[in-house]
Amino acid sequence: MKLREMVQSGTTEDYLKALDYALEVGAESSWPVVKTMFGHSSPEVREAVIQAAVKLDVDGLGAFLVEAVADLDANVGLTALHSAGKLQTTEQNAVYGAALRNGVEDVGITAVAELEVESTHTAVNTMLQGLSSKNQEVRLETRDTLEFLFDRPFTTNEEGVIWWEANRKNYDRDLIVKADFVE
Repeated sequence: MKLREMVQSGTTEDYLKALDYALEVGAESSWPVVKTMFGHSSPEVREAVIQAAVKLDVDGLGAFLVEAVADLDANVGLTALHSAGKLQTTEQNAVYGAALRNGVEDVGITAVAELEVESTHTAVNTMLQGLSSKNQEVRLETRDTLEFLFDRPFTTNEEGVIWWEANRKNYDRDLIVKADFVE
């Protein structure tokens, strides 16, 4: 049975078998069919599609994970977020930014925590997006984290961006205040 035929039935079990088959074949040529499976109603299937995309190491993985992290099921979004570790920094931060904006609390808060651990200039640029999150808890977690990092409160993304652009030169690459910085 070919991959497209396996997907035609529409059952969760058949979709999961189709994903296993796609991974056995291992060809990136199966990606277009696999990607369509992300529209399945089962979160289990959507998570498996993300895992397959990572294993297949498909072109456009970053863009796909940005889409996947916006899933309204927290487990699907978290699977996408954790899969971002396979990406280059720019694509990884695009996934984190999408996680902060998507409105799913667990996904957004996890993104804030990951960015705090990273603690780089690029991570701060991305984290500031959390101040505009659809989810109030994500906005609060972002504020608290930024206040912890910089010992100053931020209430809006715009305020944070303006301050960061004016002051980023005063922090080294690990966000440690340079000795000559006076605020």
